[in-house]
Amino acid sequence: MTSTAALLWADCEIPSGHRTPYPWQHEIATRLPTFLRLHGEMTDDQVATAVAGLCTDNELPVGDDTATSLRGLRAARDDRHGLIFCGGLQLHAGGNTLGPGCCSGLEHWREWPALLETGEPVWWGHAPDGQVELIDTGAVRATSGGGSIDLPRTQYAALVDSVAADLAAFLCRLRQWLAAAAPALAVPVTELVSRELDVPITGRSDY
Repeated sequence: MTSTAALLWADCEIPSGHRTPYPWQHEIATRLPTFLRLHGEMTDDQVATAVAGLCTDNELPVGDDTATSLRGLRAARDDRHGLIFCGGLQLHAGGNTLGPGCCSGLEHWREWPALLETGEPVWWGHAPDGQVELIDTGAVRATSGGGSIDLPRTQYAALVDSVAADLAAFLCRLRQWLAAAAPALAVPVTELVSRELDVPITGRSDY
């Protein structure tokens, strides 16, 4: 389908409930969607859930307290040559929503804006198989699980810019949550996530 109105946003995958929760998860409701949108208006519980997802993705051990659990992020990044952010970008248009398949990750989201410069298709995961590509008409086509959405290049570029803005706003919320949950790690963890997502930290710093 060709879209005249569309939304694009960044999601992280919610960790399953069968594993031992991290220290900050005990009071978080378990009835959550499969994916959680990252943006600047997230509640503290939503930010905490996103952080738990990041720790689960990178197989961090459950420590006795929040700071102990989070200190392993840098070592995990070094061991894996980068952090894993299970999830990806969700595209909604005309009542249809296309999302990432298995093994998609937010750590690769910068491939979306690069598409307009390089023409290199973006892999959007498998089961369902997904891809974002330039087509002969000059538009951008996103396909996933048998569905497809076509977007004009200018609209696609604006949508990708909105994702960058959402992720920058999420980093501010992450920093605020960390300032309360693990103050000594508020700056280093936020800076680490900022570098891994290739999104600059903006906004107020008086956390």
